[in-house]
Amino acid sequence: MSLQSKIRNRLTGAGGNDPRLLVDLSAWHRRLVESEGAESPWRGETLPQIYRELGLPIWQVARPWKVEYPGLHVRKEATATARTLTVETASGPLVWRWQRDSDGIWQQRGYPVTGAADLPAAVLWARAQSYSLDTAGLTEMEAEIGSDGVLVIELPAHPATQVARDLIGWERASSLLGEPAIALILEALANSHLDLVTALAQLAPTFMLSPDDLGAGVFPTAFLEDYVLPAYSTTVAELGEYRKKLLVRSLGPVDGIAEALLTAGISGLTNVAADGPGSSAGAISARLGERLVLWGGISAAALCPPEPPEAFQRAVQEAAADSAGHSGVLLGLAGPLPLNADLDRLRSVSQWLLHESGSESQSI
Repeated sequence: MSLQSKIRNRLTGAGGNDPRLLVDLSAWHRRLVESEGAESPWRGETLPQIYRELGLPIWQVARPWKVEYPGLHVRKEATATARTLTVETASGPLVWRWQRDSDGIWQQRGYPVTGAADLPAAVLWARAQSYSLDTAGLTEMEAEIGSDGVLVIELPAHPATQVARDLIGWERASSLLGEPAIALILEALANSHLDLVTALAQLAPTFMLSPDDLGAGVFPTAFLEDYVLPAYSTTVAELGEYRKKLLVRSLGPVDGIAEALLTAGISGLTNVAADGPGSSAGAISARLGERLVLWGGISAAALCPPEPPEAFQRAVQEAAADSAGHSGVLLGLAGPLPLNADLDRLRSVSQWLLHESGSESQSI
């Protein structure tokens, strides 16, 4: 069986425990390409080349779409360390700001909606938002990956996440999500999002990834039940028409929402982290009857100096012990990978897992 088939089996619950380790290097590689001044022994290599050198299954994420705002004036400004997006509406401007941190990761620092007075402009922004396909290079990506891994389509964030995380910010979201205008914004965003999902589902890749970072923020219970879960159910149903699967990025602990997300029909959560006793991937998977794939459990920080290589080995050993006997757990990184990560540690870990499996033929 090819690595591609094995990964599909793991992520669809079709059985098997191979591969045990799957690492998403896509965002790290994208930042490496953007950071022209950063020194790296991997510069100039394609992502599949890096995976093959490390002896790891290939997981490549593509964004074959563009977002547009017909009728609105959009201005983008960028330096090496800062980005600004301004959208002019008839009710005023909306401004997003990001800064690149020392790890090369872009962090949002400014939000367009700071109070109820900004919501009329946000309604116009949401109603103007549309998507178009941009599939240039997709066939070439699939050909380079071959049977050594999978190509994954990244969706735009779901409407609720666009509003709470990107438009308002998690810290202020709870104070504004009850405003009447929020329902109008969500309705408009949902329409354009579903149109894109339908178009993307007709492409070849099996898996769609929603970058919602659910472990990083908290939706009020009523908002979760009224908007978040129904939106996932709608997406899952649409993808199911084309035999495609939905994964959701968590980037944090998911103990409080995993069961609800399972009922919404998603296939798995990525970048899962533990947050105290009983919140590990193994513990959650056991409670859910191994019905939801939980992928993560290993600290990305342990891959980076000045942490010694032994720290990463310990992190993997602990995660491997937690995942033992749980078909719903797939080992991977629990957070974004900094640019200074020592990827050679991944090579040594894959060799250790191979030895632990007791089968020289098992792929990692």
